[in-house]
Amino acid sequence: MLEGRAAIVTGSGGGLGKAIAERFLRQGARVVVNDLSPAQTEKVAAELSGPDRCAAVAGDITDPATMRALVSTCVERFGQLDILVNNAAILLPGLVKTQEVVAWRKTFEVNVVAPLLLAQTALPALKRSPAARIINISGEIALTGMMFQSAYGASKSSVNAMTKSMSRALGKYGITVNSICPGIVTETNMVQEFVNDRPEYLAAFEMYRNNSPLGRGMRATDIADVALMLASDQAGFVTGQFIRANGGAC
Repeated sequence: MLEGRAAIVTGSGGGLGKAIAERFLRQGARVVVNDLSPAQTEKVAAELSGPDRCAAVAGDITDPATMRALVSTCVERFGQLDILVNNAAILLPGLVKTQEVVAWRKTFEVNVVAPLLLAQTALPALKRSPAARIINISGEIALTGMMFQSAYGASKSSVNAMTKSMSRALGKYGITVNSICPGIVTETNMVQEFVNDRPEYLAAFEMYRNNSPLGRGMRATDIADVALMLASDQAGFVTGQFIRANGGAC
């Protein structure tokens, strides 16, 4: 489905990002993977494919140098850039009434500003692609909210609004822009870290899983499948959408 195309997947050292990168590679794409840790980035690239099809660029996604390296590596190694998946994000738990503003600023810097600036950095290369795609990983929380994840939820709502605006601005170049809004994927590093600090949430996650008509919890590969569809020719006329992938849990 993605033969002959090249992609960047941020935050692909594990969880959703790694699953998306792996799915793209299996479907013929060449992929640049990214993680904060150089060792983890290199490890994932080696695990997923050989150097001719998978490149590693470690670094903080909020750093303009990392953004430039991601784009330049993709273009120089693979000759093009067709797909940008903005997956990297942080979750700093806190209540609206007590969370410090520094946490809100950091959350928005990583979850909203960085994807915007990376899209701007990638735009010249994306405009040369006959089937360019930007896929922003948002979250169901953007639509429902959650008391103890106020900054994260607000940032993901902003990602959806940004997706809509970007789709209108970039459509004239043939670039589609969509968001995926996953439910709770417990195998991701972000969720695991959250639960480690708050084990009482395990019961809530279990209830969420049991509430799905499909009778199981969500897997990272479920979201990778949605990303594959949006990246493919089958979604060439899908843009400005928020795909709510939650197994019908609510």
